[in-house]
Amino acid sequence: MVTQKDISVACGVSVAAVSRALNDHADISAGTKQRIKDMAEKMGYVKNSAKKKRDHTYLIGILFTEKELTVFHNEIIIEIREYLIKWGYDLLILNPVEKEKGAAERPGYLSRARLLGLEGILLFSNIQEEAFCLSPEQKGLRELVFGEIPVVAVDCGFAFCRCVRPAYEEGIRKLFDYIYSLGHRRIAFLSGKDSMYQNILEKEIRLITSREGQNIPHSFFCFLKAGSEEEAAEKTLELLGEDRWLPPTCILFGDDTMMQGGIKAILQRKLRIPEDISVAALSFRNCGTISGRTVTSWSMPPDRIAKKAVDMIIHEIRVPGGCLRQTQFVKGDMIEGETACILQQC
Repeated sequence: MVTQKDISVACGVSVAAVSRALNDHADISAGTKQRIKDMAEKMGYVKNSAKKKRDHTYLIGILFTEKELTVFHNEIIIEIREYLIKWGYDLLILNPVEKEKGAAERPGYLSRARLLGLEGILLFSNIQEEAFCLSPEQKGLRELVFGEIPVVAVDCGFAFCRCVRPAYEEGIRKLFDYIYSLGHRRIAFLSGKDSMYQNILEKEIRLITSREGQNIPHSFFCFLKAGSEEEAAEKTLELLGEDRWLPPTCILFGDDTMMQGGIKAILQRKLRIPEDISVAALSFRNCGTISGRTVTSWSMPPDRIAKKAVDMIIHEIRVPGGCLRQTQFVKGDMIEGETACILQQC
C-alpha cells in the first residue's frame, strides 16, 4: 500500500506538504502541488486515497508503550474519552507490540492502525528521545510517528512529533521560587529516576540557585529508581536522620505518591508539618490536604491535558498538516498552601 510517506520520499518533500497538496491547500505552490499529485497518480495512490477519504471510521486509537500507566495518565485517558464522545469519536486501545520467543511476527503499529481504520492516535510513552531516534527496537514507533496517520504524543516529547505536556519548567520555577521566598535554602528534591522531567527539574533548580548565589547540596537531589511510596519514605527518613549534620528544612516531592510516602516517614519521626519540616509537591492532581492543611503544590488538572490533546488530534484529522510537529505546553496552577511556611516563623 502506497502511503503519503512514500510519496514524500519520492518527491523530496515533507509528509505534511504531500497531505496539503493532495487536499488542495492554498499554502503550497502550484508547481509543487502538481508534481506531488503526478507522483501520487504514478505510484497508484490517488484511487486508494479517494476511497479512504469517503470512509470515515470516527475511531481514535490510544497507544501506551508501557505495561503500567501512572494514576495521572489513567485520569487523562478517562477525560480524553469524555471529550472524544462530545466530538462523536470512539476510543480504541492499540496494544503494544511485544515479540515473544517462537511467536509469529506481528504487524507493526502503523500497519495495524491502517487495518483498524484509525483516523488518529494518541501516544503515551516514557521512551527517551535517544532511544526513540536510534534504537532498532523503536523502528515501528518511528514509522507510526512519521506515517500518514496523525499522532499526538501526550505527556512525552519526541522530535518531529506533535506533543502536548505540562509546562514542567514553569511549575518547577514557580514552586521553587515560592519556597525560596519563604526563606528556605536547604531544600531537598525527591523525584522518580526515569521520569521525563528528571533532567528538567535538576537543570532548572541549579539555574535558579546559581542566580541567587546559592548551592544546593548534591545529596539533596534524590532520584529514586522506582519512585514508589515505600522508596520515598525510606529516603525521607534518611534525609531527616538524627545523625545528619544539616537536614533539609523543606522537601519537594515529584508527585502525589512520593509525597504520601514522605509524609508517613515524617509522622514516624514525630515531626510536625510545617512547624518542623515544610513539604510541597510538583503534583499532577490536586494534592488536597494534610491534617486539614492545603498542600503547597504546583498542580496540573488532567482535563486540561486531555482537552488540548483531543483538540490537536481532531484538528489534524480535519485539516491535515494544520498542527505543527512541535510541543504544546499546558500551564498548571500554583497553590500556595499551608504545608510550607516562612522559615523564621516555623
